[in-house]
Amino acid sequence: MDIQSEKYYLIQQIMELQDSSVVKKMREFLSKETKNNDWYHSLTNSEKESIAKGLQELDNGNVISHEDVMTSVKNKIAAFKQQ
Repeated sequence: MDIQSEKYYLIQQIMELQDSSVVKKMREFLSKETKNNDWYHSLTNSEKESIAKGLQELDNGNVISHEDVMTSVKNKIAAFKQQ
């Protein structure tokens, strides 16, 4: 079945529903799916704040390159092995 046929089938099924609670649940589901389909909306406030802080740090130039981090880690591992 193509997408249009699927939609028409669903419309038919919805039209035959008699239980208002099922209709309400479907409305809530569809509303959520169409309004909040961006993963960002599912994050907690704490996660959103962490992202905002990280972006601010980036804008302020407070960054360390991946290469620098890897060099630092390798040096620490080498020093640890020598102990």
